[in-house]
Amino acid sequence: MRPCKSVLRNGVLFIMLGCLIGWGQQQSWTIPVDAGGRVPRGEDTTQGESNFTITVKSPTTITVTPLPPTLCLGETVTIVATLSTHQWTVADADLNLDMVHSWDEDLTMRLSDAGVPPVTVTLFNQLPGGPPRFDDFDDTLFDDGAANPITNGCAPYAGVYRPQGPGAMADFNRRDPIGEWRLTIVDNFSGDYGWLYKAGDPRFETRREPLSGTELRLRVDQGEMVMLENRRLRFLANGVLIGVAETNVNGVATLSFTPPSAGEHVLTVLFEGDARHQPSAGAAVLNVRATYTTVMSAAGGWACKPNALLVARLISDGAPVVNRTVDFSVDGTPVGSALTDSEGYARLSFTPPSHWASGTRTYSASFAGDALYCPSRGSAPLYLIREPQLLSTGGAGDGTLSLCTDAFGSVFADFFTGEGSDRFDPDGVLDERVVTLSKAPFLFISDTHRELLSTSLQWQAQFAPDDSLTATITQPPVLYDLNGDGVPDTARSAFRVAGIDGVQFEVSLYQSVRQASLGVAYLVQEYCFENGEVPVSFKWHNVWDADLFWRTGLADDWTNDEVGVGGVSARNPYVRQGEVGMPFATVVLSSLTPPTYYYGGKSGHAPPDGPPFPPDTSTIWQFYGTPPSWRNYVAFLGYNRDGTCGDQLGDAQAGLEWWLTLGAGERAGLTLIHTYGQPTPIDYQPADTNGDGCVDDADLLNVLFDFGGASHGAAQTDIDCSGTVDEADLMTVLLAFGSGC
Repeated sequence: MRPCKSVLRNGVLFIMLGCLIGWGQQQSWTIPVDAGGRVPRGEDTTQGESNFTITVKSPTTITVTPLPPTLCLGETVTIVATLSTHQWTVADADLNLDMVHSWDEDLTMRLSDAGVPPVTVTLFNQLPGGPPRFDDFDDTLFDDGAANPITNGCAPYAGVYRPQGPGAMADFNRRDPIGEWRLTIVDNFSGDYGWLYKAGDPRFETRREPLSGTELRLRVDQGEMVMLENRRLRFLANGVLIGVAETNVNGVATLSFTPPSAGEHVLTVLFEGDARHQPSAGAAVLNVRATYTTVMSAAGGWACKPNALLVARLISDGAPVVNRTVDFSVDGTPVGSALTDSEGYARLSFTPPSHWASGTRTYSASFAGDALYCPSRGSAPLYLIREPQLLSTGGAGDGTLSLCTDAFGSVFADFFTGEGSDRFDPDGVLDERVVTLSKAPFLFISDTHRELLSTSLQWQAQFAPDDSLTATITQPPVLYDLNGDGVPDTARSAFRVAGIDGVQFEVSLYQSVRQASLGVAYLVQEYCFENGEVPVSFKWHNVWDADLFWRTGLADDWTNDEVGVGGVSARNPYVRQGEVGMPFATVVLSSLTPPTYYYGGKSGHAPPDGPPFPPDTSTIWQFYGTPPSWRNYVAFLGYNRDGTCGDQLGDAQAGLEWWLTLGAGERAGLTLIHTYGQPTPIDYQPADTNGDGCVDDADLLNVLFDFGGASHGAAQTDIDCSGTVDEADLMTVLLAFGSGC
């Protein structure tokens, strides 16, 4: 009775789990013939000797040294694998024969072991056959313990027999079984042939159930363990090859491995086997844990935001790491530490040294690790921005406004904290809040050339770059105190745009923050363009991304703003954004120069009477590289249409766009008004040169003082942007004389 079975495929022995049945130090092996085939071999041969091999290989074992119970992500582990086998001797040998032949009387069969020299046993020699021809050996077992020799049997031969001899199966005992055994079949006469079967071979004739096939059955004694050297082992992690190493004299192969990710990693070590040894595999499980440090970019250094808030978050297995110290550094220099809170956040307010200039630096947050959590580290940009200057209406209370603006007229906050931008105090009980996330002009020439006019390095990092245009500040902001309260409220600056095909024009910018009435303030920006020698046509797009936080009790307060367009105001179309039902918590973008296009946009809300975008190229975000953070603006409500979106959730923005053409040496002006605290624009009067709300003798004196020269100081006297304060500016003041008084 066979207690188990192994399968030999392609010359390699695979011992099934049930095959290694030990009686003390013994094992039972069942080894199929390497391949069956025609007897004698050869299509046209009916006489001669045929040799069939039975390859016996020694089982091997790979032992993987136990790994650390856990490993931190980024650490390296050494995988140690030992390849071993044993010495073996035969305790008992039997052969199971499965063969058919048309004339048994022609055949002689011998079995030889793998020793040097081999031991050979004659199993039978020219046995008598019987009708019908094609006499069978059907699971005929040659075993010294059988009651009868094979010569006592008759065809078809089935059952258990002793070999005919010379030799007995016991002659193989106490010999090394490993190697190539040989089954030799001699067809002594021509004219007939047959077939030696291996288990699973197709049969052209059979009289019984499927047979076992020809196989060698050994019972072997296990001897000393042997370490296998100079064998190649393959190392895999989660089924992917990570390296190859050879065993040394002690059968040991090692490989260093740094897991690429956290979690469970199944490590497998494979030996492919060789002429004397079976393949084998060993495995171990490595658990890799990780603590992740997520670091957000930071910005600071300008007047409205001198400090930069460095923020890091520790996460392990998806949960926050609480009450742990995070060390912060900037460009490798330590700047302080902070403890993580209940959400895993550590925050450090950092004041950049005064001698650091504008630019992008790198700050890092590191956690040293402890008994529970692995070390981790993260880095992010630190945008140091010096240019924006503080302008303020002065004083405190309803209607006061302060903001930081740069030489381009850009107003911006830290994108991740919302800090560092304008601050407005509406009428009534509402407190002072930041209004603007970002406000800046964009310049577009044709359909491909573009420039973001802002010193915000955070914004520049998101805007699709284009090197065909450059904007260079030629005059940083110079501050003035227009209303005489000792607080700067006005700035003058200048910059140059240059680029493609010799295009170059100068831009001077006048900016002034003023309070119109109780609860209402405004920022006026007058851009004066002076073109060079090459005519140019361009689009000037001013976008205002406001986030209003006065509706309390809502976590997404910044997304519930009402946005819309106002059609025609006292002069031109305008766009607005505000809290629903709070006209005093509304901001408005308007201009004295008629815009070519205007829109109030809200994410996810299409105009009720048209597609999300008009079909022409005026919607600049489709064609010129929207900042990635704004690509969710898939629909504009009221693009050159009147109306508001109502009380809907969705991020919002507003914009005005002008298409301008300047000939060689030509000048033009563009005046923008940002109104805070009411749902309609203020009726700005450019002849009110001192911003006191009344066009009077003081304004006339301002113009006369600058007459014949350029506008300078706190008052904007070159009202028409001609480059010279002249009769036209004087006439503007005279025609508006008494307005607002």
